[in-house]
This record gives sequence, structure tokens and C-alpha cells, in this order.
Amino acid sequence: MRGFTKPIKSFTLKQRDVDELNSAIFAYENTKTAMDQTIRTLRHSAHYIANSTKYDYSNGPLEGINRKIKNLKRSCCGFRNFENLLHRIDCIRA
Repeated sequence: MRGFTKPIKSFTLKQRDVDELNSAIFAYENTKTAMDQTIRTLRHSAHYIANSTKYDYSNGPLEGINRKIKNLKRSCCGFRNFENLLHRIDCIRA
């Protein structure tokens, strides 16, 4: 049988078991399906995936602030001066 030789346990990422995840990804055999491309991407990004399971760091809050600032710039159609924009950004961040 092709595909995963052993199933990935659903709690592998929750338990931060990098070795189990890597062994499942690299033991996968091609099946001529769309899953093959996904596994190739996971193999290519294995180092980054391991780092994301080891550490709790996230840039999610920063990306959220960036999105809010972009929405502000898009919806305001310009400010009289740059200081007004900075004051509005400070209101967003507060």
C-alpha cells in the first residue's frame, strides 16, 4: 500500500513531537494524487515546521496591526497631514 506507511497521530503537533511528524512526512510514498504535492511542500519546509512546533513565537499580532493600518489607509482617502495619520494609528494600537 502506498501513501503513509504509518498514520500521523492527531496529537503529534499538540504534543510538539517533531520526530514523529518528520518520520511520517519523510516515510510517505507517492500515490499519484494531490497529496504528493502537499507532502513535497512539507518536506521542503520541514525545518520551518520544526521551528514552529518547538517555539511559541508568532507574528500574528503584528500582522493584525499591519492589516488594520492598511485598512485605515484604504478607507480614509488621505489626511491633511502625516501627524493625523500617526494619531489614528496610535488609536488603533491602543
